[in-house]
Amino acid sequence: MTLPTTSQPLTGVRVLDLSAVLSGPLATALLADQGADVIKVEPPGGDQSRRIGPAKGDLSAMFITANRGKRSIVLDLKRKDHLAVLRDLAGRADVLVENFRPGAMARLSLDAATLCAAHPRLIYASITGFGPSGPYAGGRVYDAVIQAVSGMSASHPSQATGEPTLLATTVCDKLTGLTAAQAICAALYARERTGQGTHLQLAMLDAALAFQWPDAMNNHLFVTDPPAAFPEFGIHQRPYRTRNGHVAAMTPQPDEFVALCKGLGHPELAADPRFADSNVRRRHVAELLPLLDALAAELLAQPVDVIVVGPPQALRALHKATSTVPIVMANVSNAVGNRFVASLARPGGNITGITAQNEAVLGKLIEQLHAAAPQARRIAVLVNESNPSHGAFWEAAQAACATLGLVPLRVVASAPDRIDAALAQAQRERAQAIVVVADAMFLTERDRLAALIGAARLPSAYGLREHVVAGGLLSYAADIAQNYRDAAVYVDKILRGAKPADLPVAQPTRYQLVLNLKTAGTLGLTLPQSLLLRADEVIE
Repeated sequence: MTLPTTSQPLTGVRVLDLSAVLSGPLATALLADQGADVIKVEPPGGDQSRRIGPAKGDLSAMFITANRGKRSIVLDLKRKDHLAVLRDLAGRADVLVENFRPGAMARLSLDAATLCAAHPRLIYASITGFGPSGPYAGGRVYDAVIQAVSGMSASHPSQATGEPTLLATTVCDKLTGLTAAQAICAALYARERTGQGTHLQLAMLDAALAFQWPDAMNNHLFVTDPPAAFPEFGIHQRPYRTRNGHVAAMTPQPDEFVALCKGLGHPELAADPRFADSNVRRRHVAELLPLLDALAAELLAQPVDVIVVGPPQALRALHKATSTVPIVMANVSNAVGNRFVASLARPGGNITGITAQNEAVLGKLIEQLHAAAPQARRIAVLVNESNPSHGAFWEAAQAACATLGLVPLRVVASAPDRIDAALAQAQRERAQAIVVVADAMFLTERDRLAALIGAARLPSAYGLREHVVAGGLLSYAADIAQNYRDAAVYVDKILRGAKPADLPVAQPTRYQLVLNLKTAGTLGLTLPQSLLLRADEVIE
């Protein structure tokens, strides 16, 4: 922000900045940008951010950015004479900003109650991680912790594995700084009207939740009579690789989508009713699968050395597109049955890696469900017919149910907008439990599936752990993250000169049984001790 000196809106406002690292310093830097006289107080060793990242001497890039435009003073708050200086500065300040842990300022008699009583016009801003009270109030808080607790990490899952990720930026610190700066300016405006200062209390957790509410949290807004859950905002968005870099596109407006289709050489897509607007397109992502062939061909036009692939739908497109570019599977089901490789020992082509054999594990999954809910005899099996393994999944489910004396019920959802109908079909057919096979589309829709299945009060078993984290009853599946680590070994060998045909296909090295006791309790189920003892993870 650059304003002429004569129009700086906060000229004449003095800010005493006792905060450290990033959230508070960023807030006061924004106030300095707008003309405030900011005095930064540092301990004798200096702000910790001086030692984070690239630096010249004791000035790091982070420290310079977060403390631009400020004056600085070093005070040792263990010394009475330095405390006296600080109290004098506080008495002449319009704003005081601190981000100590709750209680620290009170021990120095510098808390809001004390200073605001002595200086009624003072605006005292306290920034904390979790607020002034509660079980986490006194703990140390960092950006990554707030990303995890606020759900920001979960709302940005890895497109490869579905696992939560941490954004590669201190997003919670920065948005807390922005929120604090706005709140301080509002308090200054209010003081002009009332003559009174105030105590502002801002928790990083609250700022992070508010930041996500318009989009990442929109499936949780409606408290009564909620509409059907929608695919997570932006879950399919990603930059696309081109010959000389990457491009990103977002087309919420109809004319923008029309222009994009025309630019890509497929103007007919814009007239397809399945893609009529952004909401409809998000619900019909799976129906764009035929376009994967064209996307695969475009990918192969790039100078790539090896391709790593997860979902079998993507491998099917790549398998059609090339027989020369090395392809490493990371989590593809039934590679032999789907004719991606000739055999596990001798794949015989340009494809190798890890085949999850999820359909072979399905029998074990149904056994675990039977142990958890032995009264359930009619078992719905949810499959996605766009998945090349859907036939093998159904055959494996039939065989497992026959062995256990159960009745399998086949229900199909091959697009997100068919999930509600599939669950309704399962209920019409009097299903008493449900198995959701491993599938990328089901993984993306896991929160919605958990809500619908929970509302139907059906014990549920899943082919991927993430469904249980979302509220499912149990899962038995390969560790996807480990599969990708194992796939990296194949990539390394291929880049060193090995041929995929000479590298035997491996199967997952680790399987996990995950149970959700909270869901079991909601369903009125008491899980047997034998099942609990076999579990690799129990969510309580």
